[in-house]
Amino acid sequence: MKKALAFLFAVIMILIIGVCILVPIINNHTAEQVAEELQSLPLPEKTELVEMQSAAGKLVGNGNGMQYFGAILIKSYNI
Repeated sequence: MKKALAFLFAVIMILIIGVCILVPIINNHTAEQVAEELQSLPLPEKTELVEMQSAAGKLVGNGNGMQYFGAILIKSYNI
């Protein structure tokens, strides 16, 4: 009986720790997908992509929601 309880406790701890590690990884991956979708958009002529950034978290406001942010920095040439 003690072995079964110890095994159950170990499984529960592994699940809790696993969730704490996997959730941020999944959220960051989703934010990166948002930035990659922006990057895949066609750019106007004489414009180049300079940088791409992404973030996941509670970015604005309060409450219990997840927000995904993706941004690209572009440079335009007027020649």
